[in-house]
Amino acid sequence: MSTDRKPVSEQEASTPDQEKKRGRRLLLKTNRTAKLIAGDFRSMLGFEISYRVICLVVFFPILVYLERLILYVNGTDNLAQYNVVKSLLNPLTWLILIVVLMFVVFFTLIEQGGLAVAMHASTSGKKLKTKEILSEGTRYAIDNVNAANWPLLPYVLLVLPLTALADETSIVRFIEMPGFILEFIYQRQWATILWYAANIIILILSIGWIFTFTVMAIEHKGFSDAAKRSWKAVRTTGLFRLIVTLLCYYIIFTVIVSLLGLIVFAVWYLLWLWIEPGTADLNALLTPDKTEIVTMIIKTICMWIGAVVFQAVIQEMYYRACETEGYSIPDYVPNPAHIDNPILAAAFWIICGLAVFFSVPPRIRQIRWMMNTENGKTMIMAHRGFSEAAPENTIPAFQAAVDAGVKAVELDVQMLKDGTIIVMHDDSFARTCGVNKHVWETDYDEVKTYDAGSFFSEEFAGTPVPTLDQVIKQFRNDLFINIEIKRTGHDEGIEKAVVDIIRANQFIDHCDVTSQDYDTLIRVKEANPDILTAYTTVIGLGEIENLDAASIISIQETFATFSTVERLHNAGKRVFVWTVNDADVMDRLISLNVDAILTNDPVKGAQVLSQHQGLLDLPYRLRQILRFV
Repeated sequence: MSTDRKPVSEQEASTPDQEKKRGRRLLLKTNRTAKLIAGDFRSMLGFEISYRVICLVVFFPILVYLERLILYVNGTDNLAQYNVVKSLLNPLTWLILIVVLMFVVFFTLIEQGGLAVAMHASTSGKKLKTKEILSEGTRYAIDNVNAANWPLLPYVLLVLPLTALADETSIVRFIEMPGFILEFIYQRQWATILWYAANIIILILSIGWIFTFTVMAIEHKGFSDAAKRSWKAVRTTGLFRLIVTLLCYYIIFTVIVSLLGLIVFAVWYLLWLWIEPGTADLNALLTPDKTEIVTMIIKTICMWIGAVVFQAVIQEMYYRACETEGYSIPDYVPNPAHIDNPILAAAFWIICGLAVFFSVPPRIRQIRWMMNTENGKTMIMAHRGFSEAAPENTIPAFQAAVDAGVKAVELDVQMLKDGTIIVMHDDSFARTCGVNKHVWETDYDEVKTYDAGSFFSEEFAGTPVPTLDQVIKQFRNDLFINIEIKRTGHDEGIEKAVVDIIRANQFIDHCDVTSQDYDTLIRVKEANPDILTAYTTVIGLGEIENLDAASIISIQETFATFSTVERLHNAGKRVFVWTVNDADVMDRLISLNVDAILTNDPVKGAQVLSQHQGLLDLPYRLRQILRFV
């Protein structure tokens, strides 16, 4: 774009003084943004829909096959905690993981580049068709995924997800910090401080780099140069003005979405009156199941539109900054080699055809599975008891779970020096009891004098460390108990000791024994083959249903996908997921029909589960299907 031509409108003045005056009225001047959106809105919306469909039938299946490739190069049919270290020592594992990350970056750049190029083309009077926007986005991704642009990896994988700027991006919005890592962070003050400091730094970077994708698209700069150019444009725009402008457009967009929702409901109400004359009961129309379905459809459509609007706002501010600086932007130049090349076009459609062939059947099965409310029997399990209401792994924590209406709890057991099985998570009493001793160094006569409640609050001062036998006897008629054996290396025979306690209390039908050590489960089954056993693993890839000593597979939420749950259920395994405290994640897992969700907040879990009852279950399951598009 030359300095004697404005990017969009000849009617806008370009002198610095006039630009400053216009800046004072920035919130009211939406003409250029509207023009960017309207350049060819139908094509851009078509691009958004096409892009998300392609992600659904191409990107996610590619990840599945890359996962299988990791298993193949390691000579195993599954990857879990017992063999993950060996797999990570294999250089081929890391090579495939790098390819996975590159695919994430590549598909993210397609959307970012496609919209930016389409809007820039409209400033030159060129309207791109949907397939041309897709082609330009693909070209943009091909040109920028290279070794020189390596900072794209941390930017796409860290900055976008953690600052929630990826809400409009189909790929990166699925990247979430695992719950168990957040739990580790929030339990330690130093880690919490570092976490918030890192978030602040990333937020600052995200603001400074807000124009980076736009600069890369319209000026063909590499990431580093584009990031520098973005910082300069942010300083020209003014940080306060930038934030206020984004906030105002967000508010305006929210208001428009709300009005759209009201119009939809109004039309629905009039249609209802037409079909059922004389019916004026809004309560009969606006039932939770009906309103949830309509809301999810509106939200999905607005997400498609929101990506276009957000890019238009960013691009307009960048053009304005360039005009203020007198900075020359190159004109849009189409690249027919990518748009019209028949070989590339044929290859693209062949890949899409193969992807559709292999991915559509699983997706159809997934929809049927998630809409099958007959399977919805998820159990909410209080992690270490109701550990947000009382000190973890104590009688008050388990009683708080019962009082909250919870039917299942998880607890941890370890063996003392004298063979007593106590309920304790850490192998040291330092954190919860203030005593700097390990469990294998003490006997029960000493441990029963420890205070396991004061670390939580003075209200629970003097709370003792319970034994497994005490917990079972007190709650045998109230709770299903998930008993996790924590191995210390000083606890030979702990498996038989736990089984003997369960058998003595005739509790075998009301519990399971779980461990992160697979050999421990083998010995539990040897002691009593009728006991339910659960293998707890951070990593859960491949055919983990082949772990015969485990009746239950307890996986971290990241690996709780439809294919995994379906495969485990078809193999006769139950699926537990740990540790989940986010309502949206709980909603997704219930829709996947997992058997149990371990959580620190069982009240929240019960609330989410209550939404999945009767007809109410259908809209919440539909929402989880819509989240993929």
